[in-house]
Amino acid sequence: MAKEVFVKCRFTRGGFGHDRVFWIPTPDNSGEYRGVAFIGYCFRRDRTPLRPEEPPPGQSLDGLVVARVVRVTDGVLTVQVPDGELCDIDPSIVEDPKDVLVGS
Repeated sequence: MAKEVFVKCRFTRGGFGHDRVFWIPTPDNSGEYRGVAFIGYCFRRDRTPLRPEEPPPGQSLDGLVVARVVRVTDGVLTVQVPDGELCDIDPSIVEDPKDVLVGS
């Protein structure tokens, strides 16, 4: 399968200048998966790259993080996120990236 997709999330600042913490809702909306991504994998909802000053310290920003689909089981997608972890997500929060340059 290994298809790259955008996953809807929200971003906060990471510990380093080019890292962002992404927060992805769990399939049952009982919580969020938290991970860290290099800013090159982070986009605004309009599919433009996140700028280095976004989001401002102490704030969050809705966006899209690039992930790779690993499997689909009983209507739940398992994706690999940029930090290498696997997480289960609802397909409704996935968008196809359509030729976006990732990681640049």
